[in-house]
Amino acid sequence: MSLREAVSRAVETHPSVNAARAGRRASGYELRIAQGALYPTVSLSADAGQQYVDRPNSLDPEDNQLWRPRRQASVTVRQVLFSGHQRANEIYRAAAALDASALRVLSRAEVLALDAVEAYIDYRRHAMLLSLARANVDRHTEIRSLVNELVGGGKAPESDSNQAAERVAAANAVLAQVQKAFLDARAKFKQVIGIHPGATSPVPFPSNLPGSARLAVEIGVGSNPAIEAARTRAEATRYELERAKGAHYPSVALEGTATYGEDVNGIEGRNLDVTGKVVINWDLFDGHIRKNRERALNERVMQHQLEADSQSREIAEAIERAYAGFATGGDRVDSLRDQVQANNRTVSAYREEYQLGKRSLLDLLDGENSRFNSEFQYQSASAIYYFSAYQLLAHMGRLLTTLGVSAPAEALTGHVEQSKQSLFHIDIEPLRQ
Repeated sequence: MSLREAVSRAVETHPSVNAARAGRRASGYELRIAQGALYPTVSLSADAGQQYVDRPNSLDPEDNQLWRPRRQASVTVRQVLFSGHQRANEIYRAAAALDASALRVLSRAEVLALDAVEAYIDYRRHAMLLSLARANVDRHTEIRSLVNELVGGGKAPESDSNQAAERVAAANAVLAQVQKAFLDARAKFKQVIGIHPGATSPVPFPSNLPGSARLAVEIGVGSNPAIEAARTRAEATRYELERAKGAHYPSVALEGTATYGEDVNGIEGRNLDVTGKVVINWDLFDGHIRKNRERALNERVMQHQLEADSQSREIAEAIERAYAGFATGGDRVDSLRDQVQANNRTVSAYREEYQLGKRSLLDLLDGENSRFNSEFQYQSASAIYYFSAYQLLAHMGRLLTTLGVSAPAEALTGHVEQSKQSLFHIDIEPLRQ
């Protein structure tokens, strides 16, 4: 499994992304609800039963004070003509909320992609560290065999044998710790990506990285989906405020009703009543409810704008930290690589000198310890360096694009503009057909 395949699987199957996708689909239906207010409503009511009527002034005595069967059906059609632009602003609000939900899907996918990259690199790192720990045990076991031969030949004291055995035991203890860490990394891989790791591929170093922290921050603040989602949420609240302002205007509706009945109100026979009218409703005073609702929404707009600004600062800090780790990580890896090579040469020389009696066993064992530590640090530093590059891309909102992994279909935005065009029909045809 390659890194790209692991990230793609995680984005497609992880419950956190699918939960965000479900939220986005729910927001889509809420937009349809808002759009439905543009259409007329048609309602039907019907009843049938017994009716008792006492109307001595309008009914003959033989027809009055009787229970009579009755039936009636009524159809009402109502079309709102004007509502202070509340319907349009509700559509814009729902469309902005839909865009915010879509951006949250993209943000969740970017975060999970970084989690998958971390789990993948960390699993490979721990597999390499486990190999180093096993090789360390093998080398110390080999040294113990060499020491035992020298002790048996009278060329080394008995204390060297005890010291070599102690180092073998210590190497085995380290191996057990690394095995535990490896199993933890394997479990993390399963949790994030959804399957246990099999054969993995080398991790490629990402390209198209920014040349400076300033450029990285500019790109990230402008394209990070978490920041865009926060800004779009503030935009949705502004439309909600505009909708609330519309409540100060009267609502105007065209209403038509047709009612058909038989034996209604004690009168035998059929009757048909058809009305058409313009209905105006205007709340002149409501205890300052509308005014206070506007004030509350003004504060909500301010709250969401400030939250977006706070998110921008946090992302900018995260980008600068990631860039610092990326910029300095390469030098650290190079230094540790040189240290590993130097320790390999030192251990080879110490082994020959120990066999010739020019070095003590302690020198050889300490050399092996230094070599193992430098190899261990080199592998960890290399993994951290690679991850820092991917982390930088994730904070910039470009991890999925760099890996060639498609974002979920629910991450598509632009619904506010689509809603405005659908209301006002402003599609402009090209000059050249």
